[in-house]
Amino acid sequence: MDEIVLAAGTALTTAMTTSGWELLKASVVGWWQRFHPEDAEQVGTDLDRLHQDAVAARDSGDTVLQEALVSDWRLRLHRLVNGNPEVRDELERLLDEQLTPALEESDQQRVRSLVQKTNVAGSNNITVVSGRDTRYNSPPSA
Repeated sequence: MDEIVLAAGTALTTAMTTSGWELLKASVVGWWQRFHPEDAEQVGTDLDRLHQDAVAARDSGDTVLQEALVSDWRLRLHRLVNGNPEVRDELERLLDEQLTPALEESDQQRVRSLVQKTNVAGSNNITVVSGRDTRYNSPPSA
């Protein structure tokens, strides 16, 4: 599954428990409206219902329910984004500009840890560490 979808599903469900949720929900529904207008109203209704579930799960410490909500939204986003680079790019913009900034710092770090962005220029020796298990070393220049 695309890392942007993974991060967006996590950020979205975490954002459901924030004080600014109503504004974020409107942004998500508006984003959805652009790509699948026929589903946008239902998405808004689903977000309202799942907001209640997310708050209850957070308040009770129900991590199983929290992970189920994350998985549900990851799958929904995957279906919408799959094979459509424009939609993926717009999801990344929504994630970077609205969802992630609305989260507390610890939650922002958790979301950012799901996305590996690396830009390399020149022929320097580069080490990229992803999580704790993957390393890539660029070959030394000749």
